Amino acid sequence: MLIENLEGDAVPHRLRGDSHTVRDLVATAALVSNSPNDATYTMLESKIAGWVVRRDEIATSIRTLLDGATFKDQHFDDHQARQLIAQARSLLTEVSRCAADTVRCIQ
Repeated sequence: MLIENLEGDAVPHRLRGDSHTVRDLVATAALVSNSPNDATYTMLESKIAGWVVRRDEIATSIRTLLDGATFKDQHFDDHQARQLIAQARSLLTEVSRCAADTVRCIQ
């Protein structure tokens, strides 16, 4: 899912070892909720879908930056690279916090 292609220190410690950890934690929290009409599950699934969109946007931007510098003789923009790294770290932090506290995550 969000962390399936990351290795080593790029993955928060609590999420290492299983790329489905976040989805499993969220699904478990949703299943044990007393929320009517599966509202908790729906809200968490929606949050995951949003993370996937953000992940894909960040990954596409990183790929474009690296491909341009590597194969198209384009200038590598250090500032843009740092911004993309910050965005990726922010996303991982958000996902990790949600996995740790799903109740707060959906509020």
